[in-house]
Amino acid sequence: MGSTMPTREESDLQEQAERALREGRPAEALGCYRRLLNNVRALGGVYEKWLAGMLAACRELGKRHMGGISLLALRRFDEAQRCFDPTSSPFEWALCAEFLGRFQDAAAVFHTAGLPASAAMALERAGDAPGAVVEWRASLGHERLRGHPYETALVHFNLARVLRQLGDNKQARAEAATTQRLLEGCADDFETRGERERALDCYGVLLRLGKDAGSFENVAEGTLNSIRLLAGGEQRLLVLQYYDDFLEFASAVGEWHAAAQLACEAADFSVSLGLRYERAYRQRAVSLWHEAARQNSLANGAPEVSENALVASIDVAASLGDLHMIGRLYSALAELDLPAAKKARYTELAARRRGSSPSPPIEPPPSEHLRRQDAYPDVWLQDLVEWELAGHPVWVLARLVVAPQALIAANRAALRALLVAADEDLSLDDASRSAQLALALGEVMVYEVLRPIEELATHPAALVRAAAASAAGRTPHRRSFGIVRRALADSDPTVRREAVQALRALHFRDALASLTRFFRESADAEARQAALDAIGQIDTLEAGLFLLDVVRQWPGAVGETALRYLQGRQTPGLAGMLRHAAMVESGPVRAAFEALLQG
Repeated sequence: MGSTMPTREESDLQEQAERALREGRPAEALGCYRRLLNNVRALGGVYEKWLAGMLAACRELGKRHMGGISLLALRRFDEAQRCFDPTSSPFEWALCAEFLGRFQDAAAVFHTAGLPASAAMALERAGDAPGAVVEWRASLGHERLRGHPYETALVHFNLARVLRQLGDNKQARAEAATTQRLLEGCADDFETRGERERALDCYGVLLRLGKDAGSFENVAEGTLNSIRLLAGGEQRLLVLQYYDDFLEFASAVGEWHAAAQLACEAADFSVSLGLRYERAYRQRAVSLWHEAARQNSLANGAPEVSENALVASIDVAASLGDLHMIGRLYSALAELDLPAAKKARYTELAARRRGSSPSPPIEPPPSEHLRRQDAYPDVWLQDLVEWELAGHPVWVLARLVVAPQALIAANRAALRALLVAADEDLSLDDASRSAQLALALGEVMVYEVLRPIEELATHPAALVRAAAASAAGRTPHRRSFGIVRRALADSDPTVRREAVQALRALHFRDALASLTRFFRESADAEARQAALDAIGQIDTLEAGLFLLDVVRQWPGAVGETALRYLQGRQTPGLAGMLRHAAMVESGPVRAAFEALLQG
């Protein structure tokens, strides 16, 4: 949805606000402008005019902090900073300093406010690596870090990274070893608890640690475990990007055997998903095994090692029916320093393939059009910022107001929530106002607001917990399901009802694994139905296959609901799966599938 022109009601409200300002009624004007700013999709010039009006009203009323927030949204950081006191509003002040390029000043205020990780990041941006080391070490001593091994590992990772920049490789290796030990333990714990995404974060950091330190073992551990976790979830197509990137890395560092083996795995994975990329990966495996043999010979390695690599290459080429390549590989085997009988045998086999047509050229990497820019998130910074801000709604929202967003509506929704959170009359003991804050946070709809929502989800008042559950349903991220799960077990029926509605609303693409878990594990019939309703709104092959399983395994109303969600779907590949299911089933299920095919 694009920007919108002001409605007649908004034009009248703007006129009322302007008249109130002219006639000395700034409180009335402020109320009008805050109502106008609820339209996060207003035209840019119109929205900025409303912001300027709110700023004027704040100045008349002496509301410096709220005026500073208006200036943040207008990105007038120099003026905004003068509205914030570095003692009472250190985060807002330092945020302005960062945008003004005064990173040393920002770091000093972050440090004083007890935010050493933020201070370290600011000093890195200032080019002060020694100062950043001091702050990262200070982060390790932070009292709130105790008992948080994942965040502790991230601090060690950042410390290793900066020490490496300073050339202190010995200490960097020590910090990297600590990072590896902590992350491996955290990944195991997360997997045991069923928190697959958190385990993925651990392996992503291990992968980056290996690349930074030049450790092939760490890169392999991070990549292969990420592939293992992704292949079992709903993001299976992302696996191809991990395969391709690891193949490039392994080839670049001369790990030819590992690369060739992984290319064969990628081919098998493509077959398992019915993708058309098997041949490309097998062709690549042939070349990689061939290169492994060539490099071993150049390094005067044992000829038997080259022989094994070439034989492996021939096996893959044979699976492709590539007789020309097989002949070339046998010729290469015949040139190795092997026993005479073997050389003669390989020469004979090469002669048999002489004259075969050359193989087609190797296809380009198949996953280029599937690549995602967010495949390797820098969680070593993002997650530490979240830990350090500890769900403080004003700080979290202030960052979002000024953050570059794909949709400007997210910045404006964050501003709307910030005006609630920063209101001087707000008290978290006030259930009504706290519920209003929770709902405003949900309207922002970005990942960063989930920590403040999680804090409100434990509020003593059921009204606030219900609002937090509703907000989670507006925030399309897998982490939202944790809030919903807690709310479904709440003692208050209002909270439980909001949780069911939230579950039904979380039908974004990456939600499938969480929704299927809810459907299978929930003892509550309403929650199970809500999960099924959400799955029915996800138009992917994986969701369609799950609905087929529901029809098979859940006779009666539940199966009939799944069948309705299958009707009219145009998901590529689903018709073939449905035809196969109709062939292998019997009785009412088969009749239902056949009727679906006819429709």
